[in-house]
Amino acid sequence: MKRRKRGKQTLKRKVLSILLLCAMSCILAVVIVSYMTIRMIRNDSIQESMQIYLEQITREMDSDYYDMIGIVNQMSPNGLIGSVTERYLCAKDNYDRYYEQKSLREELIKLGYVNTKLLGIAYYDPKEQKELIGNFNVRVLNPSYQTISKVVVGVENSIQAMHDSYLGIKETPVVSVMRRVSFGNKQMLDIYVEIEPDMSVSDWLNKERR
Repeated sequence: MKRRKRGKQTLKRKVLSILLLCAMSCILAVVIVSYMTIRMIRNDSIQESMQIYLEQITREMDSDYYDMIGIVNQMSPNGLIGSVTERYLCAKDNYDRYYEQKSLREELIKLGYVNTKLLGIAYYDPKEQKELIGNFNVRVLNPSYQTISKVVVGVENSIQAMHDSYLGIKETPVVSVMRRVSFGNKQMLDIYVEIEPDMSVSDWLNKERR
């Protein structure tokens, strides 16, 4: 009788042990599946956020390049500012030259008010190796701007890759556009424009990542 009772208790313990082991295995499996699911969702979310961020940066960069090409167009011989430059280059006496240089400086300064991301602009004489209008930017432009890596070289414009600023604080990352033009007096000048791109993540994207 006692043996039968002990046998029943032993069998019950075994069954309970098996049931407990099965329950623990199920719980462990659920935990693993839940962890993997959460990790996959998180990875997908991070990947989606990175894709959105890269698309945003691409749009910003494209907009910056278009803005710079617009500025270069204005500074070219057929542009509004270019016409002022033409008058300055063709001025004969000192008074006219002083007056036209003053007008040209004012027009160039106005560009900074229109585009707040504009970091620097310059007319550079590659033959004389100096800026046409001195003391205009934070730093003096040097000829090495001509060696900056190009993203696209068009018929007129050289769209340059991101690099350290040549006209502002050196460590500031900028993008730039350069165009070589010839004015009415046959003087060849490089138009060089720098913009500091907005590389920050937008508020909307920050909210999406939380």
